[in-house]
Amino acid sequence: MITEALPTHLGLLVLNQDPTEWARRYDIEPFSYPCYWCGRMKHCNIPFVRGTLRGLAAARCPCGSTEDTYCMVRDQRFGDLLDGDLSG
Repeated sequence: MITEALPTHLGLLVLNQDPTEWARRYDIEPFSYPCYWCGRMKHCNIPFVRGTLRGLAAARCPCGSTEDTYCMVRDQRFGDLLDGDLSG
């Protein structure tokens, strides 16, 4: 089933959103990275939200790896991540 491949524990997945537009909107630099277990490339192309963070995640690898691949940034409306105000 396709839902088994989705990294739902990272936050709320944003379905039907173009990953390229999502990355442009939040200034996220998408990337690909090899699976730690089998070496298959995993591509960050699933938009997600977790609190004040916005990101792109890769689907879980079919080899059964439990490692996650993702990239995320703090939504600019909530200020800089390092400014000391993490209450968001």
